Amino acid sequence: METVRRAVERFNELGFDGFGTSDLVTDDVEFHEPPEQPAPRVARGREDVRKLSGEFDSAWEEHKSEPQEIGAVDADRVLLITVEHFRGRDGIEVEAPFASIFTLRDGKIARWQAFWDKQKALEVAGLSA
Repeated sequence: METVRRAVERFNELGFDGFGTSDLVTDDVEFHEPPEQPAPRVARGREDVRKLSGEFDSAWEEHKSEPQEIGAVDADRVLLITVEHFRGRDGIEVEAPFASIFTLRDGKIARWQAFWDKQKALEVAGLSA
């Protein structure tokens, strides 16, 4: 869980670019866009992750993640529940609930599955009732 906590800190300091270039992710890291989005994509590898996430964040002046809950799903996966804070280039501010499942390999993030719907994340993690 410490790797995920540090990844959130890095993201809040440096954005997706800092996440993609950090020593906290594997070279073949995967980022799965939220399935609730139209035509969700999967980025594979550091550069692909930086490119895809950069496209999303280019619309925002600022994007910060506020952790609400973090917990182990199993030996290799961590569930993170956050509130995402966005400030648009026109000054509009938006808050949105968010959930992520991180899969770790050798102490690094190998897969990041993102969700706008917490219940969907719990279902995918096998934690829903």
